Amino acid sequence: METKRKKIKNRSKNDNHLPKSPQKLKQIYSLAQKNSDVDLLNSISQTEVIESVFNFLGEFFLINRAHGNYHLLPLPIFSTENKSFKDLVKFLTLDKFKNGHLKKFGLLTEKFGVVFLNNFYFLKNIYPAGSLNIDQVLNLDHSRQLDHGVIDLIDEFTFDFFFKKYSLKRTMNLLLNTHEMEIDDTYRMVDQNPDYREIMEILPKKPKSFKEIHDAVSIKVKSIYPINLSLNQSIQFLNGERIGDFIIEVPASTKDLIETSKDLSHCVHSYTKLVINGECQILNLLKNEKRIYTVEIIISKENPVIRQFKGSHNESSMEGFPGEEIRQEICRLIIQRSKNFEQGSQFKD
Repeated sequence: METKRKKIKNRSKNDNHLPKSPQKLKQIYSLAQKNSDVDLLNSISQTEVIESVFNFLGEFFLINRAHGNYHLLPLPIFSTENKSFKDLVKFLTLDKFKNGHLKKFGLLTEKFGVVFLNNFYFLKNIYPAGSLNIDQVLNLDHSRQLDHGVIDLIDEFTFDFFFKKYSLKRTMNLLLNTHEMEIDDTYRMVDQNPDYREIMEILPKKPKSFKEIHDAVSIKVKSIYPINLSLNQSIQFLNGERIGDFIIEVPASTKDLIETSKDLSHCVHSYTKLVINGECQILNLLKNEKRIYTVEIIISKENPVIRQFKGSHNESSMEGFPGEEIRQEICRLIIQRSKNFEQGSQFKD
C-alpha cells in the first residue's frame, strides 16, 4: 500500500436525503454495511463525513468504493480524523514499529482492509502497554473482524487471563468465535470466585472455542455457594401469579437457579451473587409446569426494567416485538404488587 495519499474528492451532490448529523451518518453506514446494502453504502460513502473517516486510506478507499468492496471498509473503531496512514500505524504500535512494519501494514490493509486495522486496535487495547508482539499480530489471519459486541467490551473487562494462559493466535481465534453475551457471562462468573488462581487452574489448556472456557468456569461457580442458599428475592410475591398462558416461578434458592440452568441450557446460576446482593431479580415463566423462559429484572427506585428474556439455549426472540406485551405485563404486575412502587407510577420497558 503506497504511503503517499491523495485527498478524497468528487463527493456526491445527491445526498440531500441523508441526515446531516455525523453520528447518524456513521450509524447508518455501519448498519448498511452489516446488512450488505450496497445501494445505501454507495450513497452514504460519498458524503463528506464518511469520506473524511476513510481519508487516511486515499486511493484504496476510492478503488474499493468503486468496486463495491465494502466488506473491506467497516468504520474504524478508533479516531482517524486528520491522520495519515503512517500516523495511524504509529498510533496502533505505540510508535514502536520497525523498518518493514509500515510496508507490512500497507500490504495487510490492501488485503483485509479496515478489518485488519480494527483487529489490531482491539488486541493493542487488551494487552498490557508495550507487551503486544507486533510481528505476531501481523502474521495472524485477519480475514474476519471481531464482533462489534466483543470490541465494545474493551473498556468493560480486562482480558488478562487470555494472554497469561493462551498464545496470541489462540486468543484471537477464541475471540473471533464468540459473542458479547458469552464473554459477559464468563466474566460475571469469574467475579464470583474469590480466588483468581483457582479460575486459572481450571481453564482448559487448548480450548477450540470460548464456550469451553465459559463451561469450565460455569462448573466451578456451581460449587461456590451452598446448594440451598436462600436468594431472598424482593419479587417473591410474584410466585404463582399467572401472566397470559404462563405461571410465574420465582427461584427461592441457589438450587432453583442451578435447576433452571439445567432445564433451559443457559447459565442463570451465574447470577447468584447478583441476585443475593439485590443487583437483579430472576423469575421463570412456566407452561404446563415446564420452564419455558427466564427473565432478568432490574429493580430501580423509579421503575422495574427487564434486561433479559431468555428461552432455551439463550433464545432471545421475546426480547423483541413478540415479547413486548408480556414484558409490559410483568412490569405492571410488579408495580401493582410491590410496596416499593407507588400506584400509578410509570415504567419503561
